[in-house]
Amino acid sequence: MPRSVNCHLALLLCLLVAGEWFSLAQGQVLKPEVLVLPVKFAGVGDANAREILQQYVLTELSGSYELKSEREVAAARERAVDKLASSDCTEEACLKVMGELLDVDYTFAVSVTASGDFWDLTGVRLEPLGRTVRKNVSCERCTLPKAKARLTELLLGLRPGAVGLGKGEAVLIIESEPSGQVFVQGRPQGSTPIEVTVPTRDPVDILIVAEGYTDFAKVYDALRPGERIHETVRLVRKRGRVGLASQPSGANIRLDGELLRDESGNLQTTPLELRLEYGEHTVIVSQEHYENARRAFTVEKPDHRKIELTLKPLPGRLVVRVPSKYRNARVLVDGSDIGGMSGEIAKTFEVEAETRLRVQARQGNANSETETVWLEADGSQTVSFENFTEMTPPRSRASEKELEWLEGGSFGLGTDYFSLRSGRSSSTCDRSLSFSLAGPEIAIGHLQLQVLNGTGLVKVGRSSSSSSYSSSSSTSCTGLGYTSSSGSWVEITGSNASVLRVLYSSLGEGWGGSLGYESVTFNFDTTDGTKTAKLRHPLLNGFYRWEGSDMYLNLKLRVSFSYGSEIGKEYSVGFGAGLGVRWN
Repeated sequence: MPRSVNCHLALLLCLLVAGEWFSLAQGQVLKPEVLVLPVKFAGVGDANAREILQQYVLTELSGSYELKSEREVAAARERAVDKLASSDCTEEACLKVMGELLDVDYTFAVSVTASGDFWDLTGVRLEPLGRTVRKNVSCERCTLPKAKARLTELLLGLRPGAVGLGKGEAVLIIESEPSGQVFVQGRPQGSTPIEVTVPTRDPVDILIVAEGYTDFAKVYDALRPGERIHETVRLVRKRGRVGLASQPSGANIRLDGELLRDESGNLQTTPLELRLEYGEHTVIVSQEHYENARRAFTVEKPDHRKIELTLKPLPGRLVVRVPSKYRNARVLVDGSDIGGMSGEIAKTFEVEAETRLRVQARQGNANSETETVWLEADGSQTVSFENFTEMTPPRSRASEKELEWLEGGSFGLGTDYFSLRSGRSSSTCDRSLSFSLAGPEIAIGHLQLQVLNGTGLVKVGRSSSSSSYSSSSSTSCTGLGYTSSSGSWVEITGSNASVLRVLYSSLGEGWGGSLGYESVTFNFDTTDGTKTAKLRHPLLNGFYRWEGSDMYLNLKLRVSFSYGSEIGKEYSVGFGAGLGVRWN
């Protein structure tokens, strides 16, 4: 069969198949899937009007698009809000996320803002690749029928493909690198890339802003109706002045990993003023014989604070020489042991540079002379010790520690005021007895001895319920006294006391404390003769001491705990003062 006949048969078969497919496809037109957000109203108080306009938008769009259901839209909104961590899903970012979740071809959002009888209608179409198409129409002396007519115009202008323009309108297609917010006539329109319809009767100004970039502004004076203008903008990063200095100066500069050079290719050094783009930067300065210094910073204003870096000098090398007799000597720098000679007559030690060092060698009881040296950064110097002097063997460190607490002492006079509770816990006749004592205070090192004496009952405290005993003469609570072991009431008419304390106290000026033991003897003149009571208990003192030359003054607060007796019970609390002299 000829090849031409075969070709004709194949063509005929293709036409038959295509015709059959077309016949089956009639009445089944595929529509783009779209997400339509609920209309956003502002200033439209009539709920019935809002519902009518909402349904009108859905009806108008349903003729050309396949709309996602309200349930699907609500579910996508919740997921988008969670993803963006925001309670407001009106931003373009949220709309784009919803569109991605629902896998739609386009996303539509309409807003109606009413100010009296003037209505402003705005429509937005978001495309999968991030492009935004925005159209604005106005409705003067607006009624519900007029609003519906203007909505039809608005939605027609948002159709993909050729944008339907109203009379006296033009189109601005704006792109920027990076993406920025667009304002037309001061009104926010969304982020680039964006397509916006604008009126042609007046000049049109646009503004593009992005964080960390210089604003882009432009005014279009004469736009023709139906004109389409494509504006592509590359935003310029903002820059701020940064002063950079180092100590020492003259250090090389590495900014964000790159060595700075001038136009001639020469390395730039500190101090230097830089103009840097807004954002995060890292600077490293370096200089021979010094460790590198690094600083991370963020430029976010025209005049950044001055950055000053201090370079730490590299350690120096100290060569120490000693006679062979002292090849096991220890080397001291500023009194600190930095190592031994380890059997060598010459050895190198790494030491701090650019500072004055006092160097000495010591072996046993023999000390060398002291040499003062200065090393440059990463430099070296030799110190030779020829003469060693034998010294009297010092006290051992153990002996020093044993005697350290005995060094120095003080002598002074102290006063003490304290209150003591008397009686038994079951008695409502418990009393608080207050005493004032004075006497010498002697201290050797941390060990302190106090011997205080005092007379007189200063204060009496009574239980509020003591009157309950007034009916019984055997337990009268009318006087100062205590309940004896036999249950009778003993009245106290006078008293005196003596105190012996042994304490271990901190030394020096300022806050301090003491811990020790106290023995108190009380002599009471009572209606039952003279009574003596003793308390022996631990003692805790806290104090503040002022010192000047050899004099001192301290104020103290003490708390002691008794073990209980016929007179004293539970605890005593007091305070005191002391004045004396110290010796070293």
